Amino acid sequence: MTKLTRTLPLLSALLCGLALSARAQAPSPPESERIELSCSDGVKVYAFWYAQGKSAQGPVALLLHDPGATHAHWRPLLEPLRAAGFRILAPDLRGHGDSKDPNPEVYASMVRRESQPYFDMSHDVESALQWLTDVQGVAPERIALVGGEYSADLALQAMARRRTLGAVVAMSPSERYFGFPLLETTKKIGNKPLFVLVPKQILGDGAAKMQELNKNNPSFKLEIYPVYEHHGVHMLGLSWRVEDKIVRWLQQVFSLEP
Repeated sequence: MTKLTRTLPLLSALLCGLALSARAQAPSPPESERIELSCSDGVKVYAFWYAQGKSAQGPVALLLHDPGATHAHWRPLLEPLRAAGFRILAPDLRGHGDSKDPNPEVYASMVRRESQPYFDMSHDVESALQWLTDVQGVAPERIALVGGEYSADLALQAMARRRTLGAVVAMSPSERYFGFPLLETTKKIGNKPLFVLVPKQILGDGAAKMQELNKNNPSFKLEIYPVYEHHGVHMLGLSWRVEDKIVRWLQQVFSLEP
């Protein structure tokens, strides 16, 4: 396992016990079913399935939280997505939230600031996608991945593996997260629907080049925000109303009524 070479704000949150900073303006979360996912490397993670009252033919949003967060950080986005007709699967990635206790060795590795658990999160994403397609029967082209920080990179990686997936929303992607090959991965996904939201302070860490790579992609969108302290899932629940912009873009991609 390799040691981290860069101190990231997300790790300080992890070492503080992955505490959730609840947003006062966020509505109560809708009811969910907790799902156990078995990953190909033997790790078990838990995910939360929000599908009550929604059509089995509707699209699905797979929400991948920032490292150091949990599925609960998506709360400001849940009800807008459901109102737009989406079912939602929100995993707690390995070592986080409900997936922490079943995998104490993963959490211990994170505390030691080892990077391997983050690379291995690709297994979590793949397991979630397999559950959606194999168990729920969701067509890949009806799945949108929404990821924050390093998990935005993981979402892009999943799209590169499964080119039939519907869309990616990447919140604060960066090639600096564990040396992730952001631009190489972006090239692999081609002209797929891609919405990038990024603080201006890290625009030069890959997002600007992503825009250049997608200059001929009519399904690409870039939005730049002014404050780095609000990045990844922490861009939600603010006066910017990022969640509304994400939902409107996804409605357009999946041809849903506004």
